[in-house]
Amino acid sequence: GTGQITVTARDSDGASIADKFTVIVREENQVFTFTAENTGTNSLVDSWIKSIHIEGDDEIWIGTQQGVSILAPSTGAFRTELRKELGSNFGGLIRKAPNGKKIIIEERGFYIASASGYNHYDNATIPEIRDFVYAGAIDSNNKLWFLSIATDVKLVRINLNDMRVELNELVDNSKIGVSLVLDDQSTPWIGTQNGLYHYTTNGQLDHYTTTDGLSGNQVYKVAFGNGKIYASTGAGRIDIFDGISFNTIDAQMNWESGHKIAFDGQGNLWVGGTTNSGFVAFKKYSQVDGWQSSLPLDFCGDKWGFGYPISDFKIDGLNRVWISTRWGLLKYPDLNSVLTAKPEVYNTFDGLPANDVYKILKDDAGNLYFPTDMNGVSVFNGKSWKWLMTTLPFESSVWMQNTTAAYVSKNGVLWLGGAGGINRSTDQGQTWKSYLSYIYGDQSNYSNPDIYLSRLKTINFYTITEDISGKIWTAGAGWEADSLGINVFDGTNWTFIQQKDGLKSGSVNQLLGDKNGNIWVGYFDKLDITRISPNGAMTHYADIGRPFQFLEDSNGRIWVGTDYGIKVFDNGSWTEFNADNGLLSNRIMDYTRRGCTPMVMDGLGNVWISYNPQLGLGVSMYDGTEWQHFNKERGGLPSDQINSLQVLVTSSGSFGGRTTGTGGSLFMGTPSEGVGNIDIDGMLSVTAVTGLKKESTEKLQVYPNPVNSQITLLLAGAKGNNFISIHDITGRNWYQGDHSGSESVQISVSNLKPGVYIAQWKNELGVHRKKFIKQ
Repeated sequence: GTGQITVTARDSDGASIADKFTVIVREENQVFTFTAENTGTNSLVDSWIKSIHIEGDDEIWIGTQQGVSILAPSTGAFRTELRKELGSNFGGLIRKAPNGKKIIIEERGFYIASASGYNHYDNATIPEIRDFVYAGAIDSNNKLWFLSIATDVKLVRINLNDMRVELNELVDNSKIGVSLVLDDQSTPWIGTQNGLYHYTTNGQLDHYTTTDGLSGNQVYKVAFGNGKIYASTGAGRIDIFDGISFNTIDAQMNWESGHKIAFDGQGNLWVGGTTNSGFVAFKKYSQVDGWQSSLPLDFCGDKWGFGYPISDFKIDGLNRVWISTRWGLLKYPDLNSVLTAKPEVYNTFDGLPANDVYKILKDDAGNLYFPTDMNGVSVFNGKSWKWLMTTLPFESSVWMQNTTAAYVSKNGVLWLGGAGGINRSTDQGQTWKSYLSYIYGDQSNYSNPDIYLSRLKTINFYTITEDISGKIWTAGAGWEADSLGINVFDGTNWTFIQQKDGLKSGSVNQLLGDKNGNIWVGYFDKLDITRISPNGAMTHYADIGRPFQFLEDSNGRIWVGTDYGIKVFDNGSWTEFNADNGLLSNRIMDYTRRGCTPMVMDGLGNVWISYNPQLGLGVSMYDGTEWQHFNKERGGLPSDQINSLQVLVTSSGSFGGRTTGTGGSLFMGTPSEGVGNIDIDGMLSVTAVTGLKKESTEKLQVYPNPVNSQITLLLAGAKGNNFISIHDITGRNWYQGDHSGSESVQISVSNLKPGVYIAQWKNELGVHRKKFIKQ
């Protein structure tokens, strides 16, 4: 359970001090003890599935956004065959060549399986591979056909025996190639936005449009079955070409590009797509019975089929039906059940929903929230996981799979932001209220009391913070920067601060509310930052760098992580950390990955940072004197590529890192390995790696700690030359003095602001340091 206690301490003179703490009692096996959690160890590597390949009766290859998983249906066991690191562009389209090799096509190239692993081919090795690789098929002569797209569409054929390009033929001057299929003569048929093309056996490119009998020139899907070509053209129509003329059948499904076509062993046509009512459904077409329709597909909650049509649709040799979707892999045990029952669903949402964890949040009840780049948000309460996407209102949830902003307020309210709006939950994600952008318009007849339309002047939300009065501030970017800005919520109404009110830009990348009531503003398109005071006055600081994150330390200093290192603001002056004075790189974060949290402070006052994950540099920690560096080898990190950091302090009375005396647990979100955590105190004691000699800290004693007015420093045996100094964690010096001949020194610290400080004692034996806390 969870509760509040008040602890009161009294001294011998009768003076007392009291503080409140959150106490959480859990069974020993329910505390935060996991060291790694990801979706690809013994399960589906990712739930965003792009394609399916049937390899016999007991091996289903599944191409996902982040790699390839292989399912054995007889046991239900998964294994990961290929993990695509930082695989945001991984297409996962799987094909098999006659020689048995697997070809996995991604957005800008393809992989070929070999005895030693996978060989990758892209524009650097094959110039005919241009901006995008779309569709793809392998003929009986071991030749790969695909569409290469840049400013136009070209048909490319590569001989897989010697990797020689045999054909590079212009098909269409548009930028869209929708579909490609090979007929029984191994000649390709290509659907584009300008009609249907056929590259014949004699090398001629035939072009069919509405003048030839097509029901529409926008051809979304092309399939070959029953010796005929099937072309879907929108508005629910399918055109069947027998080599002479087109015959049109009407499926009455609102699919546009979001559907698939397959044929069963009896030659019946199966179509999966979005119905006119907004659900995913399947239809069977036979020459005898015409169309038969399935139940609307509702596998992830109310209306969850809408907006996320299927990406692949296969029928195996046992007539099991396999369907890939945005939210997982679906299985029907036979063809009849497609029309009468709901499918079995395989996905990753019983744990971490995706391996790309870009932010970690915490609340005072000890819950951790993990927004991911592709599959929304899950919460971990120390015992179990819950995926929050199905509880969001439908109008909001369709935008929130890529959650680009997240925040837990002081009163425990969870806020999530993405494309189109932000969402507010007061019960840890059980119920929500959604505030949507102006792009939705104002529908006066809208009846959902939990949806507030057209309330916000932002389109894509990147940041959420809170001021000392409890108001929520949120911002992001959109199409017209001057008409956007900061949205401020007082609990009832929204107000707006825009460029006309003094902001440098309406496109805002980062916000921070500090303990003095200021709001710090970092821009998407400016190197300046702005401080808004409690009375609304704005102060601008030029050429700071694009901020990835603001952090306020225990001494009230503002740390700004930028693409030029770290800037620290302290009482009107700026200092800087960069690759010349301790950092491993100036690239603290990749600017394209908005919403990440690369800086955090632990319970001891140390500041932790991560770098652009593509650099693979791990994390660094500043203890007030020097930077120390940690990675997989030195520190046991889950990966050297770290997106985000969070600290959870559990052993000294309160969650959230608000109490001191222990470092706590450092949680790290990665781009492809899920999330891991490690004990800070244990890691610091054995694995610190610095560019300097590690000085002794064991002999020096500092007490009382915490301290109010006077501190005592004791270094036994130090009766020679002694020089003592006190500085804060940014290196600013607050005291220095010569105390030669003494091994015990008393120093007044009543003039210091509350925060974390370092006492340093230097003599002929070396340099000795100890942290203390000024209350």
